[in-house]
Amino acid sequence: MKAPAPQSTNNADKEIPAGFHLAGTVSPTDISGSLSGVAPALPVVALGGGWSLADDVGRELSILHGVSMSGDFHFTHSSGDKKWNAFIHNGAFSSDELSFQTELAAGPENGVSQWKLGGTLDISQAHLISGNLQNFGKRLGTSKAKSAVKLSPDEETRKAMEEARETALSNASSTSADIRLTAKDFSVDDVAYHDLAAHFLSQNGATHFEITKGVGDNQALSGRLEVTKQDQNYHFALQASPVILPSQLLFELFGAPAVLSGASELVGHLEGQGHDLNGVLSTLTGKLGASTIDSSLKRQILVDLAGPLRAIFKLGSKDIPLRCAAAAASFNNGRGDISAFGFEASHLSLTGNGWISPIQQSLDLRLNPQMSYAGEVVNSPLEVSGEFGDLKTVALRASGGPLGLQLGGANNTDNCKSLLSAARMGITGPEPKEAADDNKGEKVASGLLRILGL
Repeated sequence: MKAPAPQSTNNADKEIPAGFHLAGTVSPTDISGSLSGVAPALPVVALGGGWSLADDVGRELSILHGVSMSGDFHFTHSSGDKKWNAFIHNGAFSSDELSFQTELAAGPENGVSQWKLGGTLDISQAHLISGNLQNFGKRLGTSKAKSAVKLSPDEETRKAMEEARETALSNASSTSADIRLTAKDFSVDDVAYHDLAAHFLSQNGATHFEITKGVGDNQALSGRLEVTKQDQNYHFALQASPVILPSQLLFELFGAPAVLSGASELVGHLEGQGHDLNGVLSTLTGKLGASTIDSSLKRQILVDLAGPLRAIFKLGSKDIPLRCAAAAASFNNGRGDISAFGFEASHLSLTGNGWISPIQQSLDLRLNPQMSYAGEVVNSPLEVSGEFGDLKTVALRASGGPLGLQLGGANNTDNCKSLLSAARMGITGPEPKEAADDNKGEKVASGLLRILGL
């Protein structure tokens, strides 16, 4: 049947939203059809989980413009064995903001519990923003010796991410799929991907996802994820050389608050095995480096964790632009020993080391933030430890200075080179912007000292 066109005396040839044709039998169900239509505008359907469609400059979309769609489909259902199958052939959707083509087949493979999905998805243009993932809150409690910082991402999103992590292994083993993805122009938050090609294959208890080619944030991509179930154990393996992800999404995947914006580069190899996700996390072994350049850091994070330097970080309201930020860790039995950690910003640097436990969602870091203005340097050694949502900061005694503070001559060392080298593990990448010259003058330095009460 054909959907009737709406009647209009003012516009007799008005475009109909969609038309479809169906033919087949009802019992047993065997229906074939085609879908086609155009519309000048179409409301955007919510994606759920905090995700939204965006235009090419990152603005959230509520309307798609210049929409057209077409495709053939086939659906069968047998009440005897309760099996069904669905097919989409030559499926196409396009608008000014989103366009893709697809060939898909879906249905139970072994009874109703085992799904089978196969086909291709070719994206010409699509842009996503993670919405709720960018929101994070904090609760701050202080005492004379310690400050307790609680940073919580959006509770609904965090709960959804935790549930997704918990069910990821079992879902992978219960799904049979063979999907090939290509994307010419694709972005997630502020990370742009081009000419992307990936393959997802899941069968017989083994799941394989591989990025075979593509460019993300102007870097060639290569990555592979494998999850294999044998008897009652899962084996997990990740290879990134490199993989580029939005920083805020990466933080949320690990259950931590999104404190960075921009693109994060992952390099390394991790393996683990166990009966469930906790078992895998508790046996993680390998090396992993994460780095970003020309990104920004939430200023409030530094205010909460800065100890004696808190007054200085309160001076600004915007996020802090970073020339670079990086971390490198070696994992053994689920614990990651962090050998390099830090960032560089104008007149501000931080270096440190420590450890992190993904299964316990906790960390312990020894940090040395350093501020430099007009030849004056202020150091404030800190220890940051606790669970991701309940971090505590302790000011350590600086050598040669009062509790938590050390004054000294300028240190012109640029830590970006060493931090990025440790995190990239021999893989070349873009260089950060050059450090700005320090020409603020002595008045700035003396003003900072007055803020500190020195």
